[in-house]
Order: sequence, then structure tokens, then C-alpha cells
Amino acid sequence: MKKACYGFTLVELLVVIAIIGILIALLLPAVQAAREAARRIQCSNNMKQLGLAVHGCYDTNRVLPPLATGGAMTEVAIEGPYQGVKGSTVFFWLLPYIELVNLYEQGTSDGMVRTGYTYTPKVQVFGVCQESIPAYLCPSDPTGSVSTGMAAAYYGGANAWAVSCYGANYLVFGNPNAGSLILRLQGEPTLDRSFPDGTSKTILFAERYASCGKTGRPFTDVNAMNYSNLWTDSSGGGFRPAFCINNEKQDPVISGYQPCWRFQETPHPTNTCDNARAQTPHPGTMNVSMADGSVCSISTAIDDHNWALACDPRDGQVLPDDWDQ
Repeated sequence: MKKACYGFTLVELLVVIAIIGILIALLLPAVQAAREAARRIQCSNNMKQLGLAVHGCYDTNRVLPPLATGGAMTEVAIEGPYQGVKGSTVFFWLLPYIELVNLYEQGTSDGMVRTGYTYTPKVQVFGVCQESIPAYLCPSDPTGSVSTGMAAAYYGGANAWAVSCYGANYLVFGNPNAGSLILRLQGEPTLDRSFPDGTSKTILFAERYASCGKTGRPFTDVNAMNYSNLWTDSSGGGFRPAFCINNEKQDPVISGYQPCWRFQETPHPTNTCDNARAQTPHPGTMNVSMADGSVCSISTAIDDHNWALACDPRDGQVLPDDWDQ
């Protein structure tokens, strides 16, 4: 008698493979959702650090830092603890309060070097322009900058500069009513006088893509007007780490408090990204840091009106309880 042989038939193997494939297909979205949730939490933690850093900076100096100077070689003109520093942004002033005192001191020492040019001003910050700051990077950013910390866009030579995935609210850190573009960038707000709407209802920071364009051309194209959100760049031209200025060059050419344009939800980095707005890489959610130090996850279904109210610190209009929905 022949000995019986046992095994799987081809049909049975195919059925098992098909079942495994279906299970993997069902599992992958759950894994991706869990990873995105973890990235969103990390991003939220970064924004918490930014909010607390602002309070630490204010406690030390009794005035909030300016949004930016008017240019690479322009000093902070307003009187006070920030006066005289060239090329700084609000993110530079927060360095000592996110445990980067050495980098801050490096940026305010004597002559620094930037892209081959040596400057010897009173103090300026270009010596730190290539320093990647983990607390300024959102792991969900889709531009490829998180792995390097540097700008993905080559336009304007930005790829040699470090980026931020967050922008500062011009309506808070600037002075829109000032008489010149340079002074509009250098507001002098205080926490007790500049937030009549309440610190818990005013946005300080929102998410922004590290690089952003709508040309349809790749970031590596040096002639394509793809911009970058550079944490150390105050010179404008589309590179300031800000939102609510409402133009892609990030230059406040219009005087007065204009309603802040609403953010974009997960736009394509090079096809549909509008540099005049903030952007969230998280489907359905925009993380923001509030003036009281808290972090809110705002629904992307929020309407233009409520977003504008939450960005304006002194409009006097009361936000509804469900403003962030």
C-alpha cells in the first residue's frame, strides 16, 4: 500500500494568502492612524514648549519679543531688552527658555558668518541659522525637512537654513498699527495690556509647513518660487516664520489689523500650498498654542470668522464656547 501524503492544495494556499492580505490591509490603516496620533501628540508637546517659553521670556523681560526685525541687517528698533539685535525672530528669543542658552549666546556674540559673508554688527544671529531645533519641528511635516532640519526648497538659497514647522502670530508679536513695515514687525505687546479678549482665547503659534509652494515645480528647482519657513530669518521675501500677515512674501505692507486668513488642511507641499497662510499636516486637526500657555487642537471645520477672531488679540469680540469646532 502507498503511504498517504498530507499537505495543502494550491487552492487552500491561495485562500490563506488572500486572508492574510486582507488582514494586513485592515491592519495598516490602524497602524498608520496610531503613528499619526503619536506624531500629533509630539507636535502638540512642541507647541506646549513654545507657549511656556513665551511666558518665561515675558517673565524675564516684562515684554513679549518682536516678531522679527525688518531685514537681515536691521536692528530691533523698539526700546527695551531686545533693542539692537540684528536679524532676529521671535523664535530666536525663545531659545534660552527651551534649554538652548548656549545657542542663544552664540547668536548674540560678536561677528558671525552667513553664506560666505562676515558681519560685525553690535549683535546679530546669523551664526545659528544652520542649527536645527527639534522643538521647532513637527514629525508630520510632509516636506522632507524633519530628517535634516533644513529647508527643502532651494529658492533663495533657503536650503542652507534651518526651518520651523510653526509660525508666530503677527497680530500678537507685531504691531500692525505702526507707521512703517519695519515697525509693524516689532510690536511691543505685554500680556496684561495686549489681550483684552483673554489669553485663553488668543492664538500665539500655529503649524506651518517647513517649505511651501504652489508652482507645481519641485523644491530643488532654484527658480521656482517655493518658500521656506526659516526660524532664524527675519528678512522677508517669503521666509519669515509667521502667519496672519496675509501675503506670501510675509511683508506687512498694509497697516492695521486685518482678519487673519484661515489655515490650509494638508495641502500638497509644492502644488497647492499657500505661503500666505498657516498649514496643518494633520488631517482634521490644527494644533495651536494659546496665549495662556495651553494647546488647542482645532477642527479644520472651523469657519473663517472664528479663526480670525481667535487670532486677533484685541478685537473685543467674544468667541463662542465651541469656537474651535
